[in-house]
Amino acid sequence: MREEKSVYKALFSEQEVELESRKVELGIIDDINASIRENISRSSNAGGFILKAKQVLIKAESNIQKELKEIAKAKKMAKELGVDIKPLNNLEDKANDFISRISKGIKSLNDVEI
Repeated sequence: MREEKSVYKALFSEQEVELESRKVELGIIDDINASIRENISRSSNAGGFILKAKQVLIKAESNIQKELKEIAKAKKMAKELGVDIKPLNNLEDKANDFISRISKGIKSLNDVEI
């Protein structure tokens, strides 16, 4: 009888240890799951920021394109009047350089996958 009790005691104590370790494992899974959900939420927010940044860059590119047309008109008038167009050429170069940088920025944002 005593042996039976000791056997039962040993069996039941092992089961308790197993159950406790499984609770710990389940707790870890819950923590990982919560962390994944939080990171997915942050990624979704990042997608919105990326879209907004692209919109700002596209608008800036459009505005600079309009300014380049104005520079072209001003250069034509300056040539007709015999005025130095170097300052206009410098503005045109800066605008073209900025458009190139904006285009690279837009391309980089397009390459981001979220």
